[in-house]
Amino acid sequence: MGMILREPLASQIQQLAKAEGMSVEALMQAALNVYEARARKQILNGESEWFHSLPPNIRQRYAGQFVAVHNQVVVDYDHDQEALLMRINARFGRTPVFIAPAERRHELRLVSTPRIR
Repeated sequence: MGMILREPLASQIQQLAKAEGMSVEALMQAALNVYEARARKQILNGESEWFHSLPPNIRQRYAGQFVAVHNQVVVDYDHDQEALLMRINARFGRTPVFIAPAERRHELRLVSTPRIR
């Protein structure tokens, strides 16, 4: 299903694509990728804040492990980071899932976004 863009937006997009030396479709895909990455980052930041706001006794349950948080729920955890990443990727695919060591603020974020070419 196609979409028709009205003026002046259509002309602005065409001019920018031409100035960047790319097709309109490539420009729109790049813009969508940036928007999607920003939205994923916002989600992950929210999940991080939620997990780190839990009482220490709750977080202590996962001591020495990596936790995976989705929709403010610890959905999985493991001592083996790679095993956890594989399970989360298989279960959630491209959905952003916050992954971090349970005991410290250092964070590992799992985000599957296409590379901008």
